[in-house]
Amino acid sequence: MAIAVWKGAYTNQVIKKTKEFTVNVPTADLLDKVWLAGTKSGKKVDKVSLLKLTMEPGKKVKAPVIGECAAHLECKLVKSLDVGECTLFVGEVLAAYADEELFKKGTWNLKKAKLPLHMGGKSFAIAEKTVKP
Repeated sequence: MAIAVWKGAYTNQVIKKTKEFTVNVPTADLLDKVWLAGTKSGKKVDKVSLLKLTMEPGKKVKAPVIGECAAHLECKLVKSLDVGECTLFVGEVLAAYADEELFKKGTWNLKKAKLPLHMGGKSFAIAEKTVKP
């Protein structure tokens, strides 16, 4: 798993220090909280309290997962690369799990999951169907 994190973000510092991270997959019902989380700094605001999220212990890493999210990837940092204004963190996935009502047999039920995709700025899209070539 690879994630790009702005160098000025508190998350960037935490990953460098702890050498691990989690990726939490939200659904559209969390969109307001996703937006707020992305626009507030964890250095200045307790985002967990502000957003009323449930932090649960990771199964394989010390970093917590967000209980309200549909899926979680727990990662151990393998490598980090300077990529301009961001750091690209490459992690080995130690645990991956999802809500079984939303993710079955290796694929998302898009009608139920309603996963937000960030399009840039304040714009998001919600995928509703799977297509094949």
